This record gives sequence, C-alpha cells and structure tokens, in this order.
Amino acid sequence: FVPGNTDPPELASYENAAVKPVHRRVLPLGPYAVGGAGGSLPTPFNDLFRVTEEELERLLQRLTPTPQILVVHNPPRGVLDKVGGVRPVGSAAVRRYIEERQPAMSVHGHIHEDRGLDMLGGTIVVNPGPLKKGFYAEALLDRTKITVRLRRV
Repeated sequence: FVPGNTDPPELASYENAAVKPVHRRVLPLGPYAVGGAGGSLPTPFNDLFRVTEEELERLLQRLTPTPQILVVHNPPRGVLDKVGGVRPVGSAAVRRYIEERQPAMSVHGHIHEDRGLDMLGGTIVVNPGPLKKGFYAEALLDRTKITVRLRRV
C-alpha cells in the first residue's frame, strides 16, 4: 500500500507480517516487483500528506529496480483523473514515469469519482474507487499477463 493525502505521512513506515508499504521502495510480489509513492499533489482540502510534482518525480526516479506494478496515490495526468467528470488533476510526473518505464500495471486512488480501467501506452491503469463505498479491484497476476476486474463488496 501507499498512504494517501488524508493519511499521516508516518503511515508510510507502518509494517507488519501482512502489511507492507511500498512508498519509496520496491518489493517482490510473485514474479513481479511492486513499488510506489504516497501522498498527493496539493488539493483545496486540509491534507496531511502532500508532495509536489518535483518531489514525486524524484521519489519515482529513485525506485529500483523499476517496478512492473506501480502504486501511486496520484493518477497520471489525463488518465482516470477527472474531478467532477471534467477537470484533470493528475500528476505530470506520474504520467512521464509510466510513459518512460511502461510498468505492466499502475494502480491509483485519490480521485474517488473517476473509478475505472484505462491504458497508457502498454500500461494498464487502475483506479479501483473508494473502498469506503465498497469498491476495489481484483488483479490476477499471471507470469505472462495481468487481468484486472473492478469489483464492489
């Protein structure tokens, strides 16, 4: 997991046997490497965990090895990032990273109202929607492909 904008930054270091944060690091998950970055670009709300585009870009560039599954709270600019169905508020840094590195899958939250699946180049982009409303995504990780389905409890 990565913490979001309403989570305290300290959550990024919380870990136990069942929960592993991937904020600023890459961990193995079967045949894949998973890495990411938490926090969000500034919003009009009273966020606890904010990052700038520059900070986010630095965090992503430091992920080694390049993750095949990217988990970033902010979505890429122009993909599943519309507030009110109109205004894009995604990150240019996240978009550049995906375009350059082409992970197999990229998972994002933050924009609760733009739940969906999309593609950015060869990358599957996933916004599962807010869990507090019962939304989630199921990803089947095969050695040769990833299949994603949006679900609701």
